[in-house]
Amino acid sequence: MNIYKRTNCGDINQPNQKLLSVIIPTYNMQDYLPRCIQSIVSVVNKDKLEIIVVNDGSKDDSFAIAKKYADEYPGLLVVVDKDNANYGSCVNVGIEVATGVYVKILDADDSYDTESLDIVLDHLAKVDVDLVITDLVRVYPDGKQSVKRYSIQPFVVLDYSSLRYLSCGCILPPIGWRICACSIIIRQKIYHIQT
Repeated sequence: MNIYKRTNCGDINQPNQKLLSVIIPTYNMQDYLPRCIQSIVSVVNKDKLEIIVVNDGSKDDSFAIAKKYADEYPGLLVVVDKDNANYGSCVNVGIEVATGVYVKILDADDSYDTESLDIVLDHLAKVDVDLVITDLVRVYPDGKQSVKRYSIQPFVVLDYSSLRYLSCGCILPPIGWRICACSIIIRQKIYHIQT
């Protein structure tokens, strides 16, 4: 597969344009995937979202779970089923399929605070930037939480001139708290390393 095949991005000024494509790489995540997907489908602004679950040849019921949600939320959730390769291949396939103006990777064992996601979507509709960085909340098995703050502001908004380190041509981990413009991914041929 040519990971640079996609040559255009969504235009926020077009009617029915998806604002954010959330890519969920999935391999044997049946115990976590329902919570992950439910945290996204519960948002108020569903019309601004696209969810892409990329099943990496799971041997459990991950594919069946994702397919059930796709059937329940047509037009919102897409499932791509592929042979097992690796995490990076899932991200790259998701980028190929994504139609949103912005792209976000969400690991299948993670989830969104639905209210916060709605706030982020409202914010994304008002800006034209290359990258948005949000805070990250870690939830531990005992229920305790810790917040990783990346700014004193609710959002850090950057354009590519501020991101010289991305010119290496790969998405730098951790990508969980970054929302990247599709245009920067294509223009700079950014991809996830497939190891």
